[in-house]
Amino acid sequence: SGGFGKGAQYSEAYVGRRFAVRQGVPASDLLVETSSTSTLQNITLSRPILEAHGLKTILLVSDPLHMRRALAVAHRTGLDA
Repeated sequence: SGGFGKGAQYSEAYVGRRFAVRQGVPASDLLVETSSTSTLQNITLSRPILEAHGLKTILLVSDPLHMRRALAVAHRTGLDA
């Protein structure tokens, strides 16, 4: 999850997806959201994508500064993170 930073050619989600595929994760196992610009939007815009695939449990990946906030937002929205 993650949109385009100012002047960015690729979204954060695309870059993360590309990294995961290069590490051996099958592309078909990845879901991508490219519109968000904040931690709150990362979670809220990802939720409909997850629900469409019947997913409620997620693995959050972030830096330590944002992890606590991301977990709190996920839990508030009913996701098991």
